[in-house]
Amino acid sequence: MTTVSVTNFRKNIFSLLSETISHNAPLHVITKEGSAVVLSEEDYNALQETLYISSVPGLRDTIVEAMDTPIEDCINEKLVVQVGQKTKHQAKIKMVYLTRLGFGLELAA
Repeated sequence: MTTVSVTNFRKNIFSLLSETISHNAPLHVITKEGSAVVLSEEDYNALQETLYISSVPGLRDTIVEAMDTPIEDCINEKLVVQVGQKTKHQAKIKMVYLTRLGFGLELAA
């Protein structure tokens, strides 16, 4: 993680933000009052998603179980028909998470 003073951050804000976004590298900014961390939107969204998945009872176990599912037993996410708001939301999170990890998708019945 790159660390800069708030003065250098102000002087180089465009290049520092560009680097943070393109490399998904957090930026540590130090001020007299304390410090702040600047994240790319992609990293922030991934962090929020991870926190949400961790907060849903049983979802983590379902994801770990799905990761062990052979690819040939999985359904292409484009073929998934989602019913009901809860099912739709859970299926979406599971699809996004498994897709990011490069694994197939298994839907709970």
